[in-house]
Amino acid sequence: MMVAFAFMLSSVFRNSALAVGLGIVVGVGAKMLAGILSEFQVQWGIILLFANTNLSQYMDGNQTYFPGMTLPFSLLIIIAHLIFFVGTAWLFFLKRDVAN
Repeated sequence: MMVAFAFMLSSVFRNSALAVGLGIVVGVGAKMLAGILSEFQVQWGIILLFANTNLSQYMDGNQTYFPGMTLPFSLLIIIAHLIFFVGTAWLFFLKRDVAN
């Protein structure tokens, strides 16, 4: 997911270093944001990508970030974000890099 996210950012901004740096910052910040939203029981946090990327919580029986999260739901959220990231990268790539 981080690779798809960084690829989307590099297509949008056309700068690989910015994409990798921003990808790392967003990855760390979004994990913290998911934890904070979980503490305050903000329900829209359930659709954040980084609240759903730790799939080992379902195998280990650990408590999930938000109540009601299941493995199929997390997989659906991950797939939806992946489609969005790849689709956005593709649209920006076609728009900027391919001459008509």
